[in-house]
Amino acid sequence: MEKNREAYEFLMTGDHEVIIYSALKRLSITKGDPRFEDFVQEAWVKFPTLYAKFPGNPVEDRKQALAYFRNALYRQFLNLLRYQKLRKDRSDGNDPEILLDEQFEEELSQRAHLDNDLYVVKLFKDLYPIVGPGEQCYLMDAFVHELTPTEIAAKREVSRQTVYKWRRNLRTKGEGMRDL
Repeated sequence: MEKNREAYEFLMTGDHEVIIYSALKRLSITKGDPRFEDFVQEAWVKFPTLYAKFPGNPVEDRKQALAYFRNALYRQFLNLLRYQKLRKDRSDGNDPEILLDEQFEEELSQRAHLDNDLYVVKLFKDLYPIVGPGEQCYLMDAFVHELTPTEIAAKREVSRQTVYKWRRNLRTKGEGMRDL
């Protein structure tokens, strides 16, 4: 309960709540849209979870935290829109056989995703100890925290070129590991 209060206080501090509107604007959902208020309410409900997941102290790393929360809210909204579209498509009276085929394809896709995730975890585990500190930062920020190169550069206070160099070095070192 205390964490929720902290999260809401952070969101209400200054103009921090504009991250909600900014994430919605990326999806072209503005105040005139009938879904706007629902999405704003959804953001307020989801925010404490996102706040708890932030790697670090949001108050001290305010700029990075706001960027992280904006992107996380955008992804949450995007997933919600996809889910709503899927429900609408399925409630339009589609043929049950087509729905079964779609479910089968979705399960295959999820299995392929799981196989890929396991491969990434193994590669991450094998690669992390043999790379330099910059590449380790890139691995953590890109794959664990799902940050873009620009966000990584801002978080680590380095240039984007440095981040891209870390990525190139990782690709080079990871090439030989594909056969493992």
